[in-house]
Amino acid sequence: MIVKHSLIFIVICGIAGTMSADPMRYPYWQMIKESVSSIEAQPPRPQSISENNHKTNIEYPFEMLRHLRAADLLRAAVEGAQKARLQAALGKSENEIETLVLKNVSLALEYLPMLIRSESDLEEIALLMAKREEDKVLRLYLLQNSFPGFAAPSFLSLSFSEIIPDNEEVFSKWTHHIASHPSEYPELQCVALRICYAKLLQQYNAILINDPAVAILMATTNDQDALTLTQKTPVELSKDTHTALKQCRRKFHNFAFEIAGHIAEGSVRDERVKEITRQILEEMCSTIPNISKGIITTFLEGKPFVSTPFPQLPTEEDSSEIEGSAPPLRLDKLIEQNPPG
Repeated sequence: MIVKHSLIFIVICGIAGTMSADPMRYPYWQMIKESVSSIEAQPPRPQSISENNHKTNIEYPFEMLRHLRAADLLRAAVEGAQKARLQAALGKSENEIETLVLKNVSLALEYLPMLIRSESDLEEIALLMAKREEDKVLRLYLLQNSFPGFAAPSFLSLSFSEIIPDNEEVFSKWTHHIASHPSEYPELQCVALRICYAKLLQQYNAILINDPAVAILMATTNDQDALTLTQKTPVELSKDTHTALKQCRRKFHNFAFEIAGHIAEGSVRDERVKEITRQILEEMCSTIPNISKGIITTFLEGKPFVSTPFPQLPTEEDSSEIEGSAPPLRLDKLIEQNPPG
């Protein structure tokens, strides 16, 4: 018995030694961890003064990281997640491990926005977010920080979501991919579904706000939700606004088409995904004026529909873009059969 316990002790010590004895096994994670530790070890900086002459305690020591690239932080995050996962060998629970993964990932990526220098940096971030072979906690962290209101306030969440709108296409493509893929992790898919729908509502409101009549109406109230406001107090919209809203409604239809498979008859998707999908389609049907309710109702009833095979993620050698999962000809036919109501 003593021999058995000794062997167990030796094995555990060996695992622990393997995890800590070779710092170069995770060179990027080690580099970022040491840089952040150096930053935290510095004496407190004096309060700075904002443009409005307000004092603030927030200081970001950017100069310590300026020599790095965005890719370095991304690799550090991947390695930090991998290192945290090794704790499973020491008997840590899944919750404990994922908490440590999140801690390492957030440490590695906190200053990511200041190192984004090109569209290729953003493409690399979006692709890391979309790849299902990467750690799901890391992917969820990137996804939540890509749109306001889904992550706790931090330098990353406040800055990252301001950078993305100027390069929206690549993030929108991969967020829709996560929202609609039948093999995606439910935790990520639920967040992606909400983000995709929130972006569509944001676009719809932006179109309304730019209409002269709506702008006058909004000047008379504190209500900044143009969609709700124009439903309560209808106004005469311009021809350009009607055209833009029609194009935006097509995006709602396409999104509904993308996610309808989650609740189609025979679907084995996670119940959380099904619930959020139904909520979105029901709200879309009752909220968006002139949307094709017949199509949405068909989806809510779980009736079968024609769709193309789901696209594959590109490999590192093949970074070609994903094609939309909703065939335009099929959708046009559905709209003709189910006119807006």
